[in-house]
Amino acid sequence: MSSRRYLTEQLWMLGVGLIYAATMVFDYWRAANGERTPISTVVPWIQQMILYSGIVLAGLVLLRAGWVFWTTRQSRHRGHVHLLEHEHEECCCLPVSELAALREEETKLATVSASEHTHADHHDHDHEHDWSPWRFFVLLAPVLIVLLPLPWDEMLRAFERSKSRIQTEGISGGVATPGDVLVGFGLWSFSQEPLGRSVAAALCQYRAFDVPASLEKALDYLEEHSEVPESVIRRTDVAQLDQVAYMPAQREQWKQFRRVELEGLYQPVPRRPNQFAVVRLRMACCANDSRPISVFAVSRRSLSGLQPGDWIRVQGRLDFVNLPDGTWKAVVHTYKVEKAPVPPPAQFYIQ
Repeated sequence: MSSRRYLTEQLWMLGVGLIYAATMVFDYWRAANGERTPISTVVPWIQQMILYSGIVLAGLVLLRAGWVFWTTRQSRHRGHVHLLEHEHEECCCLPVSELAALREEETKLATVSASEHTHADHHDHDHEHDWSPWRFFVLLAPVLIVLLPLPWDEMLRAFERSKSRIQTEGISGGVATPGDVLVGFGLWSFSQEPLGRSVAAALCQYRAFDVPASLEKALDYLEEHSEVPESVIRRTDVAQLDQVAYMPAQREQWKQFRRVELEGLYQPVPRRPNQFAVVRLRMACCANDSRPISVFAVSRRSLSGLQPGDWIRVQGRLDFVNLPDGTWKAVVHTYKVEKAPVPPPAQFYIQ
């Protein structure tokens, strides 16, 4: 392989390596600044590994570039000292004209030798001497996928909506039962004993959604329309409430809080406009292995202006319901539901 071709191929390989390193660092920087990118689909520690790998790769490229530059210079230096790097004796002291003739003859011999080698390569050798830059374009294909201006935010949001929809697809979309009507009006508290339910039902009168219809509903109505200090609001998340639901002592403690606040993806229950789920995605490695966890919520009125997959902030009174399989589930009687800013990619998923 000629030194020129060797240098060209090495420069192409170094360029490909440098592009990979720059892409890894640049994609991490975009995700760190809140932009949804392919690197956003993995957990933070893997994102940091990608960043460090890009930095190490850039260092290796620089080291390799220095080595290629040094070896190329050495090769060129050796090619220009054929008659000068030997001990001179008395018989070596030739006139300048004879030295020029010897150098010209050496050049002709080198040309003939190269021609013979090229001819033999085409007939006897089984290796390729053609320049094939397409190989390097194939190596750059993954980089192009990352750098193309694709709507990553929309694609990831569609994926997250499909994941969170699982939490409400299992709920029947048929006509609501009488129990659902009581729940919707606030007449049937999930944590009340049967006697308490009977008393609440006996004292209530069915009225419009905007008017309190029971003692418990009246308290919720007053709480919803009252201003509470920030110190009273207990901020939590879906993952914590999912764990609290399994511990009886924790359930009783959390029910004493006047108001809780949590954020997550809005996922409505089919054909039940006043019921929805607040969903978060728990990710172990990447977005593909994420699984949804949720807290159900009941509103006094139908919600409007929200689309499935919107990031919402919910405030309300916390309760728990005992499911038919014996497990407990957190439920929020909502006082306030509003859209909230989407958190940065590093905080979007629960680890």
